[in-house]
Amino acid sequence: MSSGLLWSRGQNFGKWKQRWFELTATHLVYFTSNLYREAANGSLPSGGAPPRAAIPLEGMAVDTVEVEGRPHCLRLRESAGDDEDEDGAAPEDSPRRGLGGGLIAGASSVMGGLGRASSLGRGGVVFKEYFFDAEEAHLAAAWLYEISLALAR
Repeated sequence: MSSGLLWSRGQNFGKWKQRWFELTATHLVYFTSNLYREAANGSLPSGGAPPRAAIPLEGMAVDTVEVEGRPHCLRLRESAGDDEDEDGAAPEDSPRRGLGGGLIAGASSVMGGLGRASSLGRGGVVFKEYFFDAEEAHLAAAWLYEISLALAR
C-alpha cells in the first residue's frame, strides 16, 4: 500500500502537523515521532516505531476539499449509508448515529487527534471527518486513488 508524509489537522486546536502515514488494506495509520525526517533520507520511519493511531477505513468515504486555504486536502469521513441522508447524517433512530471511523489507539496508548472533527449533518447528528493536506495536486490525487481502492475492497 501507500506511505508518505501528509499534513494532518489537529483535533483540539486545528493546528496542522506533518506526519508519516501508511495505508493498509483496512486502516490509515500515522506516526508522530520525528522519524519522518528519516523518510527524507530514504529509510522507512515505521520500522519498529509504534503508530500513534489508526483510522479504520470501513464505513468511510474520501474526497478532496479546500480547507483553510489549502487546495490539496483530502477529507476522510463517515460515508452516507442507506440509513443516512445526502449530507451523511443518520436519522435520530438510526443505530449508526455517531458511530464509525473512530480512532484506534496505537501502541503508545494515546488517542490521536489526526484532524478529527465532529461536524453536524442535517438534523444536528454528528459524524466524523479527518483532514489531510498533501501539499501538491499530484500527491493528493495519488492518495485519493489509493484510499479509494482500499475503501472499495
